[in-house]
Amino acid sequence: MKYLTLILSVTFLLLGKLNAQNSELQFNSNINIQSNGLNSNILNTFLYGGFINQELKDKWINASKVNNIINGEITNEINYNIKFIKSDLTFLISDKNHININLRQDMLKLILNGNSTYQEQLLEFDNSSLRATRYQQFKIGYNFHLRKNKIKFGASYLRGNHNISLLINKGTLYTDLNGQNIDLNYDILAFSTDTSSYNIFNNNGHGMAIDFATKISVGKSLINLYVKDLGFIKWNNNSINSFVDSSYNYSGIFIEDLYNFNDSLINFEDNFNYAINQNQYKSYIAADLGINFEKNFKHKKIKKIITGINAKWHPLFDNNKLSFAKIKQGIIESNYKPQVFIITEIPRNNFDIISKIYYGGYVEDINLDVALKIERKISLILGTQSINQIISKNNRRFFSLYLRIIKKF
Repeated sequence: MKYLTLILSVTFLLLGKLNAQNSELQFNSNINIQSNGLNSNILNTFLYGGFINQELKDKWINASKVNNIINGEITNEINYNIKFIKSDLTFLISDKNHININLRQDMLKLILNGNSTYQEQLLEFDNSSLRATRYQQFKIGYNFHLRKNKIKFGASYLRGNHNISLLINKGTLYTDLNGQNIDLNYDILAFSTDTSSYNIFNNNGHGMAIDFATKISVGKSLINLYVKDLGFIKWNNNSINSFVDSSYNYSGIFIEDLYNFNDSLINFEDNFNYAINQNQYKSYIAADLGINFEKNFKHKKIKKIITGINAKWHPLFDNNKLSFAKIKQGIIESNYKPQVFIITEIPRNNFDIISKIYYGGYVEDINLDVALKIERKISLILGTQSINQIISKNNRRFFSLYLRIIKKF
């Protein structure tokens, strides 16, 4: 709560010293589901029933990657921007839901086919992970002009509702011929917020995030550098912390006397270490960082071109102090490959077409983002980040839809 109080104090201080020129109210809604392996055929079979035969299992396994990423986001937000002579002030309230899964290919094989199919093979599922977070964000941003350049700072208070974080640091399974010997080793960390109540607006944690951006004018072009939503949520003392580090070895059953069979004849060895407690823990939200180059045109066929690269920073756990190693860790564990993109805005008679061609992100293909922009008293932008996936009827691995409603005063 202290973060929210600080943000409100700074807000009133700035409002008292500045004279507003005009303002803009914006509503944004976005749903985005992506996968680099799971397609619509498989998903529909799970959701709507049907027989999952071996052919479908093999198709899924063959289409999968070493790391199978599933990422889902649902965001609704209200953004109010006040423009002054040499500065802007922005207020944002948003409701965010984010799930990110990294399923190793060998784990997918084990789930679909069991271990007997992979006799005399070592199945590895190290670094498989799952995290899901729901929270609200209250942000204030201040953008001031410095000659031809602009610098923006932002601070957010985060109100955490729910979180689940799971990481398999180490996981291997070896099955000998005919199952005569089975070796299983795993090391798992798991954290979750209070499970006694699942009200979607539970207040189970608090946190903060910061933004920084700068626009540098170079001739008639702009260079944009930014860091957005770099922050964390600290979950309360009712959170569940679990740690499991275990190994099992099964060497079959040796029977000398069928009429004198007991459990002691089973050759089974285990080393089981398990701990569970209730305590605070910290999780990070997904931050964006990148650079892009923007060029505006006074041309009938094109308004604007933007090209750049965007990366995400999203560490799984708070296990290292901030350093270059921590920065690298956050980029790798985000399960997001730096995205290279080109955006163009093309004017038409009654609307503009905004298109974005990009490679990278949570998927590894080239994708096309298309939006229609209609400027009226109340402006509208409606688009999708996956028009090529929507057109593809049988192999969709991406669903995206976003809406922006803008009212200027």
